Amino acid sequence: MNRNPKIKITELHSDLACFELTDTDISMANSLRRIMIAEVPTLAIELIQFEINTSPLQDEFIAHRLGLVPLRSKIPMGRWNFAHSCDCEDPSGYCDMCSVKFTLDVSGPLSSDDALERVVTSRDLKSLSPQVSAVHFSNEEEDQEDKGVVIMKLGVGQRLKFEALAIKGIGKEHAKWIPTATVALKYDPIVRLNEDM
Repeated sequence: MNRNPKIKITELHSDLACFELTDTDISMANSLRRIMIAEVPTLAIELIQFEINTSPLQDEFIAHRLGLVPLRSKIPMGRWNFAHSCDCEDPSGYCDMCSVKFTLDVSGPLSSDDALERVVTSRDLKSLSPQVSAVHFSNEEEDQEDKGVVIMKLGVGQRLKFEALAIKGIGKEHAKWIPTATVALKYDPIVRLNEDM
């Protein structure tokens, strides 16, 4: 078994990476796959303080959906602190080095004459840091058509208002911190023909 694998990147985008791993065995490829899923740190919404929720959905259900909204940081993940190991001087226990605040305040239609419902999406989430935002689309070409990740729908007279806190974590702790949509591997066998036969 060779412990000096070679990697050749075949395709690389902001949301996709394809590479060939050679001179090693399948266990090394599976180890990389597992690390990408469980060990790569990302930001995700962790704490939510609801002020108003007159929607038909419970707070817990909305909080779960918000945790799964992907977030993009212009600051490298290595510069973020994990909240449990940050030396915050703020009395709340969170600071700009370990957390980002988001707000949302959306109301449904005032009357049934306006519309039947108002779709609340990730575009309605307002980040208090210009360095972090919710991801709405997979690439720039789709940006014009994409309205964002749907969180819920509000009916006539309904309202949703809250503050949320996003912190750094890893997929091993909770699925909301998994940085990948999928990690797949395909085993390409080496075929050698017996020329003598």
